[in-house]
Amino acid sequence: MQVPQTLASAAPVEFDGLSGGRQGRFTLGGQPVQFRRMGDTLSVLDALHFDRVAVQFEHAGTVGRCDGRGTTATAGVVSAPLEPLELRCRFTGATVGEVTLREPPLAGAGTRRSRVGQASFGPLVLEIRSEHELQGSALPLPQPAGYLIQRQGRDIAALELTDTTPSWRHVAELDDPTRAALAQVVLALGLLFDPALTGP
Repeated sequence: MQVPQTLASAAPVEFDGLSGGRQGRFTLGGQPVQFRRMGDTLSVLDALHFDRVAVQFEHAGTVGRCDGRGTTATAGVVSAPLEPLELRCRFTGATVGEVTLREPPLAGAGTRRSRVGQASFGPLVLEIRSEHELQGSALPLPQPAGYLIQRQGRDIAALELTDTTPSWRHVAELDDPTRAALAQVVLALGLLFDPALTGP
């Protein structure tokens, strides 16, 4: 993805050891992560597609649980969302908070599935939006190339999904609670089986 200039010099932190399976272990920033996830599509006569995604993980004393659903209609080679994807996550334990992420309801058929959302951790509120542009390419992807996370309109972190392994980066001047909250957000989004890839 195209990383903002304010984050370009930050060192990326990889989801080290993450495989493509539905469950397993890896490390993020030297800390172990254990996860389970699913991403399934139920098709009715190849015309209606009901997507469901779910993620559960444990990291640094926090348990994250996410669930998302959406419905897509297909006519020939054209697909359009009837009920756009909505993802909800809750975090309990050492870091407590929640995330909501939605696709806009009026996305055109065949267009990119842009997403916007918000993460709340007590007084800390973060804005999330999907990024679809690739570095060096004029054509955006239909699925997210990554996510940009802002606080009060300022870019503070980015999650990149187009490499072999997801990775994230953040600005340097963050306190420990903010870094911990960001880690939970990027884990939830980075572990997601994306319906734009697994669906029709």
